[in-house]
Amino acid sequence: MKKWLCAALLLAGCSHTVSEDDLPQAHVIVGGKTYDTSIGTYCWDEVCVDKVSPDEQLQHAEPIIVSSGEPLSIQLEGEEPPTNIDVSRVNGNDVQIVPLEHGQMTAPIERGKYTYNYRASWLDGNVSYGDISYVFVIEVQ
Repeated sequence: MKKWLCAALLLAGCSHTVSEDDLPQAHVIVGGKTYDTSIGTYCWDEVCVDKVSPDEQLQHAEPIIVSSGEPLSIQLEGEEPPTNIDVSRVNGNDVQIVPLEHGQMTAPIERGKYTYNYRASWLDGNVSYGDISYVFVIEVQ
């Protein structure tokens, strides 16, 4: 019995987990108000977590209400800025790259709900130190 307990404790001590609270957080800023994003799929500190599609993940999320053509800023917390950033609008299997300039994008003109995936990665040459997708939904009114 003692051997099994020691083995279990040893294995538990060797496991490596990363909490989403430990990851850099991203926020959407619209009209001076700050909104949290949800963390999607990520690899961080040798731990990878695969989540459902952004559409599914945000199915019941409260959308950020924006005006047609309104600017949205995306702000990423953390000491090290990512080396690569991209934003895409997701609608099922249809994915469209969205222009992002100086951390800012523009809401669509047409009314409706839109789901976005903001992906940041931290690289040093060919070595990846982390890759995180942040997802959020807006509603253009």
